[in-house]
Amino acid sequence: MRDYFYTAKVLSTYGIKGYLKIKPFSENLDHLYGLKKLKLEKNNRYFEYVVEDLRCVSGSYIIKFADYNSPEKASLLSGSLVIIPRLYAPRLKNDEVYLSDLVGMDLIYEDDVVGTVVSTAEGSQSYLLEVKCLDGKLRFVPFLRNIFVSDVNVSSKKIKLLRRDLVEDIH
Repeated sequence: MRDYFYTAKVLSTYGIKGYLKIKPFSENLDHLYGLKKLKLEKNNRYFEYVVEDLRCVSGSYIIKFADYNSPEKASLLSGSLVIIPRLYAPRLKNDEVYLSDLVGMDLIYEDDVVGTVVSTAEGSQSYLLEVKCLDGKLRFVPFLRNIFVSDVNVSSKKIKLLRRDLVEDIH
């Protein structure tokens, strides 16, 4: 398991005082309230910022960082990803997993490893697992439990695949 993970994306400026809209990768950002500093990543560079304010306005989250008092300066942070220590992550329900934990897991069909998850993506119907298959090709597998995958085991780093044709060429 990773010690840190991405929890939101900084979108655009909001208002004239340097606020920014942020999009959570989970249902909400309640787990961020009370944090005095946040780490942002942009273009593979990491910086820490002091949080002045975080709130929900009309269903959208906005954040204000110290010394970012204008839309022009705040816009420099647009496109950044918010990174938090796992310690502050929202609690999961019994059958939930963090998408970041799926990366690096083996995809198992029957008793054979058929690929490894290298990333996740948001699809129109579900999240997608990008899988590097045994033939070296990358393929997407819908992360729909009991339809395409089941038995997600974070501790053993294995996901059961229910349909092998998803990771093979069809002729």
